[in-house]
Amino acid sequence: TPLTSIRMFAEMLRDGRQTDPVRRQRYLDLMVAESGRLTRLVNNVLDFSQLEQGRKRYTMRETDLVGLCRGVLEAERPRLELAGFAVTFSPAVEPAPVFADEDALRQVLGNLLSNAEKYSTDRRDIVVEAGMAGGRAFFRVLDRGIGIAPEHATRIFREFYRVDDTLTTRVKGTGLGLSIARRIVRDHGGELSYEPREGGGSAFGAAFPSAAERAKPQRRRRGEDTA
Repeated sequence: TPLTSIRMFAEMLRDGRQTDPVRRQRYLDLMVAESGRLTRLVNNVLDFSQLEQGRKRYTMRETDLVGLCRGVLEAERPRLELAGFAVTFSPAVEPAPVFADEDALRQVLGNLLSNAEKYSTDRRDIVVEAGMAGGRAFFRVLDRGIGIAPEHATRIFREFYRVDDTLTTRVKGTGLGLSIARRIVRDHGGELSYEPREGGGSAFGAAFPSAAERAKPQRRRRGEDTA
């Protein structure tokens, strides 16, 4: 768990068991990353309550989805690489502007990365793509994990739903990450989808209206008011 990792590295630094400055810095980076992971776990529980009660509030502004994904990966990369993952970021050259709550979208991407981490076994490979396609901004998280059986694929976004088989019983979790991620994406006018990854694994993609597309209704309303 995040708390276990944070305590372990903190005790090692406190007791002076690691004197190499490079390794000490890496431990500090991992403690920061694990703190972010713990924050996400707590936020999932709190956000579920707020979403159920209709009290979730967003601070919306124009932001670049490519830059947002890059920032999340920079924070998560030390922990993932220590766990043996090869992490690849495949961004578009051009920005992907969206009108969104940055913290909420960071949580969505963090939940998808956590999902990829939990359900990967020997093939530890994660790819994140981000950019524009068909006039919509998107990011995708692709893994080489155990995948999802067809009979479960339509139910994985339900609250508290967890695939129950011999491959997943060892995985700890609340069953809220994917359901909260989809709720947040839909609140932003987008959609979160799943498909099997070619060659094995899973691919989760979030697609959003571009900032220009979200601005069209507002421009039309202003024109109607003027008329």
